[in-house]
Amino acid sequence: MRGTRVRNEVKDSIVFGCIIQGASINVTLPPRVEPALAGLRASARVFVGRQAECDALLAELAPRRPQAGEPGPVAVVNGLPGVGKTELVLRVAHRACARPGWFEGGVLFVDLRGYEPESRVSAALALGSLLHSLGIPQDIIPADAQARERLYHSVLDAYARQGRRILVVVDNASSAEQVRPLLPGDSHTPALVTSRHTLSDLGNATLHRLDTLDDADSVDLLRRRIRHQHGTHDTRVDDEPEAAAAVARRCGHLPLALGIIAALLADTPGRSLADLAADLADRQRRLDELTREDASVRAVFDLSYAGLPAEQAKVFRLLSLAPGPDAGTATVAELTALEQRTVKHALHALQRAGLVETGRTSLQGDVRWTQHRLVRLYAQERARAEEGFDALHDAFERLLRYVEERVDAFTPEGLANDTAPFQDLREGLHWLAEERRALTALGESAADCGHPGAIPRCLHLSYVLLAFLLVHGRGEDDVLDVTEAAVSLARRQSDSVVTASALITYGDSLFGAGRSAEAVVAYREALELLRVAGGTPDEPTALHNLGLALSKRGEEEAALACLEQARELYEAAGDLSGTASALESLGSVHSRGGRHEAATTAFQRSIDMFDELGETRRATHARIELGIGYRAAEQHHQAIAMYNLALSCLRPGDHRRRRRVLHLIGDSQIELGNFQMAIDAYTEAAECARDSGSEFDEHLSMLKAATALRRAGRRREARRVHKKALRARLGGDVRRAAHGARQLASDALFEKRYGEAARYWMAAEYLLEETGNEDDTAVARELRETSESLHRRDRRIWAGFGLSFALTMLATAGWFFSFGMNGLFIGMGLFAVQGAMLYVSERRLR
Repeated sequence: MRGTRVRNEVKDSIVFGCIIQGASINVTLPPRVEPALAGLRASARVFVGRQAECDALLAELAPRRPQAGEPGPVAVVNGLPGVGKTELVLRVAHRACARPGWFEGGVLFVDLRGYEPESRVSAALALGSLLHSLGIPQDIIPADAQARERLYHSVLDAYARQGRRILVVVDNASSAEQVRPLLPGDSHTPALVTSRHTLSDLGNATLHRLDTLDDADSVDLLRRRIRHQHGTHDTRVDDEPEAAAAVARRCGHLPLALGIIAALLADTPGRSLADLAADLADRQRRLDELTREDASVRAVFDLSYAGLPAEQAKVFRLLSLAPGPDAGTATVAELTALEQRTVKHALHALQRAGLVETGRTSLQGDVRWTQHRLVRLYAQERARAEEGFDALHDAFERLLRYVEERVDAFTPEGLANDTAPFQDLREGLHWLAEERRALTALGESAADCGHPGAIPRCLHLSYVLLAFLLVHGRGEDDVLDVTEAAVSLARRQSDSVVTASALITYGDSLFGAGRSAEAVVAYREALELLRVAGGTPDEPTALHNLGLALSKRGEEEAALACLEQARELYEAAGDLSGTASALESLGSVHSRGGRHEAATTAFQRSIDMFDELGETRRATHARIELGIGYRAAEQHHQAIAMYNLALSCLRPGDHRRRRRVLHLIGDSQIELGNFQMAIDAYTEAAECARDSGSEFDEHLSMLKAATALRRAGRRREARRVHKKALRARLGGDVRRAAHGARQLASDALFEKRYGEAARYWMAAEYLLEETGNEDDTAVARELRETSESLHRRDRRIWAGFGLSFALTMLATAGWFFSFGMNGLFIGMGLFAVQGAMLYVSERRLR
């Protein structure tokens, strides 16, 4: 730099101090100054993922021929603190500068420290530093900020016109006002900017939102950072993959947090990842763990939080207390006791600051709000420190009353109330769909807010919600979420009877979802708690349900023992309804075990008791089960009679149960060879489904009718009905699609089309896996393997006989030429013998 002269030739000009106005100004640039224009900080040695982001930024920096008046490219990389914005931009800048012909002039780098009030760099100060780096002597740099900006733009433009294009990198800008003067004014010079704010005020900039790493990249970053710092012999991440994934998850996949963890592990080579994951599991102390001498997650969050206005800071703190993964604006308004409009403005401002994220959009099109895992913990810390116990208690009380008012609207009394908070049931269901996950997490938020007295109220809300879900046939996932949350709430009360009751309900939802092994665990834990409590009315219920789950698992002896104990306890308590229910279950288990006489006796006693009690619906169900038992004993006439009796007892609007009974009647009529009667039953079931608006069940009944038509030899009609049913969509419900696939597989298997059956069973297996129904998935897998085995055996049989026929044909030709007609007769005789052998073999195999 020393000895370099900068000469300005000014013609027809007027000079006012440092402001230069001239008709013609020729700026002579100094020779290339490598040190000043190569001041880019080194990027990290370990950099993982972000390939798509790198490619997008490099595409913006590539040399191009701009149109007249078009501004140079400006790319703003924004995201929450610690997400790796600076590292990404440094990596991109180094790659761009290494490409020939891209930035012959070098690169300018400035850190504005926009989130550090005591050391924040103003635009004027940054311009002075950048001009000095560009080779402008200090005594020539104007004192006025606007003059510095004009000179800066002129110098960058001059460099670009001389083929010495420069890349400008501006790090840590806190506002558009701070960074705008530093952006180039010509069409050739690009700029990369990082900020926690979106900086959408920069109209010409493209915005690049940087998210956290995914699971695989997070674990890979841990692995590579540890090996870089401690050596390649450190294999802890590979040795403990589950613990590594847990650590990454508890760090929220935030690169800053992962870097701190890697440094801590490098400091203590003997420390296991499992030990570290256990320490991070404590949410109250997690931010303490994510601290090292010169790096702290809490510290970078402090910088962003310190700059928030009071209203935004309050919304930021209390949003962290909202239950569930995200929250609607109304929920945050209840917590903060602010108007919704005020809360919405504050949330949008927090989102622009990178401290709040937008979650999914509600069915009404409203935005829902969420916070990163670690930001949420930090906000909860600030809430406890600044709000105080009473304020947090009051905030949660407001939210709880708001939720109670809405959940009570789903009770029979609430649905009949004209003053309910919802205009109609449809609006209420929409609210329920949006808030379901928040409602299940309400008890956890009660504990976070220091409001343990609210837990019984939250548990009551769970049971009200569960009753509504069961009555209105909502999804199994909803029911599982609610019952699991109820167990968690019950455990917090330290009441073994309450916990056991919640466990029984949870076991019922697991059993209904086909997860009988987990249901057995829940029922057994409930039974232990009840026995410790000295025996309660819930004990026979736990035994009864445990018996059903064990029966589903194929443990018949244990199931019968539990059900018999349950029956005895019901009888001892004088509970006739419970006794009848236990007898019905005993009948089902005996029937599946082939003990048909015992099954019939149990079913009949159950039906008599239900009839005596006037419980028509349950008596009807027992009659259906007795009919199924008769069919299993191949007593089809008795089965059909029992089905018809059940049909006569059904309520007029019970379409689902009516379809099921009609299907069972059709199945038994097929076994008796009464194909037309079976067709009539299936057709009636299809009409019943059509009347109830169940398109899927209509198609299923049509498929069964097609099977009966094939058995009756009316194959052309069967194909027409079958194709019509298949052309209709099975619908978006995975469970129903799986049921349809199983029906098609069963039909194909019955008709000995083993290859087709195997394909349908495979489809059913995959669909059932998606539903999480382990029991039915295992059955589908076993039947798929059986179908594949039969298909392979058929192919081997036909291949063997095909080869045998071919050899016999060749032999017959030889005999004909050798012995004339006698040889031909011998060959024809062998053909007849082989045909008979093939027929007998196939019949025996079937």
